[in-house]
Amino acid sequence: MTSTTTCALFRRHASVFVDGELDPKTQLELEQHAASCASCRDHLAFEHAYRLHVREALVAPASAPASLRERCLLALDREPERKPAPSRRYAVASAAAVLVVGVVALGQNMRHASDEDVASLEDIVALHSSRLPADVAVPTKEPEPPMVAVSRYFRGKVAFPVRPAEFESRDARLVGARLSNVRARRAAALYYELSNGRRMTVVVTDAPMEDDAAEPVQLGNRSLFYRDVRGYPVPVRREAGLTYAFTGDADRETLLRLAAGARVTY
Repeated sequence: MTSTTTCALFRRHASVFVDGELDPKTQLELEQHAASCASCRDHLAFEHAYRLHVREALVAPASAPASLRERCLLALDREPERKPAPSRRYAVASAAAVLVVGVVALGQNMRHASDEDVASLEDIVALHSSRLPADVAVPTKEPEPPMVAVSRYFRGKVAFPVRPAEFESRDARLVGARLSNVRARRAAALYYELSNGRRMTVVVTDAPMEDDAAEPVQLGNRSLFYRDVRGYPVPVRREAGLTYAFTGDADRETLLRLAAGARVTY
């Protein structure tokens, strides 16, 4: 995939790029440009360093004293009731109306959530198929375990601890990772090499993907669901409140087996 992004366009959007506020398609295009442009990578490093400096310089505001909280609560208790209580008939009718509105809103939210989940899975497939380089590579000889090095890389970059999925050495090997986006959320993309030389990407995000339209799968004691997205099978598994989405250049049975058998320790 060839990027048409210019250096001027990259620098114009560098701040929102670093903040993760771009749509996934634009984010991938800018990432591809940065991968091939040393000057823009330097500019990106400055943006990251600047934000880190500001974050470290910030001082958390002091909390309000307990005495102030107590005075506020006392003042609220002394405030007289200004509206008369509704009649029983009015209350029942109002409750019924609220129930109807709530059911309609719930149905709309469920449809929206399902659409959002499908879009999130499409972002994950686009990330894998784009073949973007890793932000951090895992060499074969490392002074510390690769899982530890990758977890350390994501500290402060995402709002949750990243614990890479581990597999039997003959099945998959962690070779790198990069910071990415799934919809508007920061995510960790973990790159693996399979035993047959093919690639697998595991995306870790704190976005819950409860897709009622997806196909549930029970493998041993592990519950998964999966969708076929743009020709890629995408098994999804929840672990410690996080979503692990698997996709790659392998067949569905292989990916399901890897997703179910992966070890994730929290």
